[in-house]
Amino acid sequence: MTEKDNKKEFYFNLFLNKIPTSNIELKKFSRSFLTLKEYNKKEFLYNSGEIQKEVGFVCQGLLRKYYVNEKGSEINTGFISENGFATDYPSFLRQKPSKYHIQCLEPTIIVKIPYEKLQ
Repeated sequence: MTEKDNKKEFYFNLFLNKIPTSNIELKKFSRSFLTLKEYNKKEFLYNSGEIQKEVGFVCQGLLRKYYVNEKGSEINTGFISENGFATDYPSFLRQKPSKYHIQCLEPTIIVKIPYEKLQ
């Protein structure tokens, strides 16, 4: 197993251990559709106007969620830290464009879960 595979396995396990089930088959199935993505500081996980097709579990890092008001000012609505979920839930659940940006404030590692697999 490569170092990259070990890292992926570590973060997938970190996420899967948060699922309140002892069902091994469910966890094995879940692992098959998870993806791991690394982001740099100031990089965007999601942008306003996008439909969020996946939810992100923050394994490492810190993000901010904000929108831009009519005057062009950035208005922070929250911060997402490790072990939190980075998404605009209404956009994700309804599969409608989001009004929020979600931006990394430091190097960040996210496990992504696709919308269609949660249906």
